[in-house]
Amino acid sequence: MADIHVVAVEELRPVLAVLTNLQWPIPFEQAPKIVEQLGWSMFGRRGALSTLPVSLQTVGLGNLCGCLSRIDFSASDTVKEADEAGLRAVAEAFPAMVAMITSCLGFEPTGALWVDPGVKWDLPTGGRVNLASGANTLLVEVWSPELSEVERLAIAHGIDPEHTVEDD
Repeated sequence: MADIHVVAVEELRPVLAVLTNLQWPIPFEQAPKIVEQLGWSMFGRRGALSTLPVSLQTVGLGNLCGCLSRIDFSASDTVKEADEAGLRAVAEAFPAMVAMITSCLGFEPTGALWVDPGVKWDLPTGGRVNLASGANTLLVEVWSPELSEVERLAIAHGIDPEHTVEDD
């Protein structure tokens, strides 16, 4: 069976403390300051590299209308082969990561993700923390209140995420 390493609560807690205490909205050009505050380094214009002890340390930085909309990073190693053993390793690591994020935030998940497999924690600020269980990694996403509201509105209006304008 494939095993994957996941970050320890001591490694995740300070990252989530910084990210969940941000004062949104944040102009996108301020992203490098947040990355620096975490001890991470910028990688290109829309990405960074974390210092978390995982096999793929890339960090995604979302830009929504000139503002930082999301920060996402792997909280586990990335399984090289998304075969049955790899999928099982990610799935088996998922509950412990849910418990770890719950411990860091101080409250239980508030629901399932709309599109991807995973769970979310709705923050009092209107933002969110998501834990997505991908085929080959566990991905933590911190969403701005603005991005969270975009999804809430899409759900309220019955927008099908699988249907795109190109499908018309």
